[in-house]
Amino acid sequence: MADLPPLPSIPDFDLRPTNHGRLLVFFPYHPDTVERIKSIAGRRWHPEKKCWSIPYTSAALDRLTTLFVKAPPKVFAQPKRRPGAITQRRWDTLSDEEQVDEAIDHGFDGMIVCVDEAGKPSAFYTDGWKDREKIPTDPESLFKIASISKLYDAVAVTKLVSDGRLSLDKTIVDYLPELVGRIKKTEKISLRMMIQHKKWHSQFYGRSEFLGSSNKDL
Repeated sequence: MADLPPLPSIPDFDLRPTNHGRLLVFFPYHPDTVERIKSIAGRRWHPEKKCWSIPYTSAALDRLTTLFVKAPPKVFAQPKRRPGAITQRRWDTLSDEEQVDEAIDHGFDGMIVCVDEAGKPSAFYTDGWKDREKIPTDPESLFKIASISKLYDAVAVTKLVSDGRLSLDKTIVDYLPELVGRIKKTEKISLRMMIQHKKWHSQFYGRSEFLGSSNKDL
């Protein structure tokens, strides 16, 4: 590596050469910074190290210097959302990675997409950050699932309906008779209403007698 130019000094960047001809690049997360790193040929994301790497070559170092030393400070400004960007560029003309990048431009904090195709290794695409510390997402990032669980519940219920084990037209009391007298109108709220979120009682959230009610068969 003696013939390579010295490593550039970039504020807030930590550059670490490896023994495999690459340069690990650590920096505080910013979407504009990530986009510029992605423009360097041969860049890779290392989920185990939570950083990017670039080839330790003169060309890559020159590109890094151009992007983060010679460029004016305004390049680090938060990119503005482009109104109607998704409709201006049809989704079917974008690569999987471009679609993830496009979605982040529309306000998502972080995203992980897994593409499984028969006979091919699973492909992962990530963008944005995974927590308030602005750490970039990687395929092993974990997010709080929150209301996304409703989708899984709906799929599970429809499978049970398809198997004849549940009916969307039966009511809560048909499956959870112990709730009679403890939750209002259980005899009128159908499973269909629950799945469609058309009927609920927020006043029961957090109440032990409500949270403790369950039915193993359901």
